Amino acid sequence: MVIKDGDALDKVSLMSALGGMTLFAKGEDMVQVVGVSGKTVVKVDAAAFREAAEAPTQFKDLAILVPFLSNDLRTGDPGKALLEWVTVGANQVLTTALSESQDTGVDVASMLRTADRFGYVVDFAHAQEPEPDEELRGLVKHLRRCRSFCFAAARGDEAAAQGFAGELESLHEWIAARGIVWPPE
Repeated sequence: MVIKDGDALDKVSLMSALGGMTLFAKGEDMVQVVGVSGKTVVKVDAAAFREAAEAPTQFKDLAILVPFLSNDLRTGDPGKALLEWVTVGANQVLTTALSESQDTGVDVASMLRTADRFGYVVDFAHAQEPEPDEELRGLVKHLRRCRSFCFAAARGDEAAAQGFAGELESLHEWIAARGIVWPPE
């Protein structure tokens, strides 16, 4: 797809258009948006869109981030791309958990759901980068602690529930300090 080069491009809208184009792409294909100047604006593995489309319902909001990671690895800073994806994913899990707790309260099912969602982010990060740098390793360790506290709190462990609250606060502070903007600009 070729577009007119411009000041502010809406990458979310561009991703939607590319996602539709993957219906005609093979698994190993790339889909991309190029400016008339020849500069690549967005470039994504077609497989990233398929992964997002085929993800289980409880992880759809996280899996839809995969095409953005694919793009960042190709057009952004590959060294920061996975850390940013994990940060955005962690923030999504955190935001959903807090929203859910305000709407329906905290129960065993919500704790287990939150643990599974933290697990999705951790597993995805590990699959992408088995030997992460120190910063990513620290974040993933933090997410694993959150997940463990969720499981223990779901079993009725009050100390784990308090530990989970502390971990969420610490995670929120870490995410806020990163200054990562979502959706991407």
